[in-house]
Amino acid sequence: MIEMVMAARARTTPDSARRVLLGVALGVAWSGAALAQAEDGAAPVEGVEAETPRAPTVTLHLEAASDAPILVGGMLSVELPGRLELGGGFGAVPDAYLAAVGEVVTSIGGLASTEADVVQSALEGRWAARAFVGWRPSPKAGFYLRFGYQALRLGGSLGASDALAMVTGVTTAVSVSGSVSATSTLHMLYGELGYRWSLDPVSIRLSLGFTGTVGSTVDITVDTPTNQALADQLAALGESYLQDNLRQYVMTPTIGLAIGYDIGL
Repeated sequence: MIEMVMAARARTTPDSARRVLLGVALGVAWSGAALAQAEDGAAPVEGVEAETPRAPTVTLHLEAASDAPILVGGMLSVELPGRLELGGGFGAVPDAYLAAVGEVVTSIGGLASTEADVVQSALEGRWAARAFVGWRPSPKAGFYLRFGYQALRLGGSLGASDALAMVTGVTTAVSVSGSVSATSTLHMLYGELGYRWSLDPVSIRLSLGFTGTVGSTVDITVDTPTNQALADQLAALGESYLQDNLRQYVMTPTIGLAIGYDIGL
């Protein structure tokens, strides 16, 4: 009886071992195939989750921009979660741009020829700076709105003092003589609507807007006057005259074009 049991065990043991070895081999083969598919970028094996790349939550925009007739320069902005945008810019004010602004001032203000010449002479560009906040309503479209503040720093020669005396109504028996120069800062508010096309990582932006002056400061000096007291009086009246005209009449529509580079963070 014992010999029969031992014989049965001897017959069944090799079969069981073969089944165990076959199961191990199949498991190793399946694991190797799954690893190879993951390395080659193939579709993941059922039950194995693929890791998706994380979309950037903050985007940095670096731009070379023209916002006619205000400035030509650089813009830097950052788009935060919720598509809220904060940014600023700095640039030069081309003479051609300010000539267009001068035409607007002359037209809106109804200035006479001499007055227009004095105001236009004061509109010689130096630099412009701005800060703004914007918002992009749709996550799937590049349409945006912006609102901000900008400062224009201007300076130029107003020519002979006689022209300034004429527009300010200063009449004296003694000529002030000397040449007149002015520096001014315009404080402006602006708004714009635009669209940004993303060609990752390059972007192109177009905009239409409007800007108007809410305040101005003017500093006038009369060089080498023959009568300092009259020169000081003329400068004070000239500053008041230019401040009023610049604040009331320097307003203009704007058109913008920018090419940028976008960096996702």
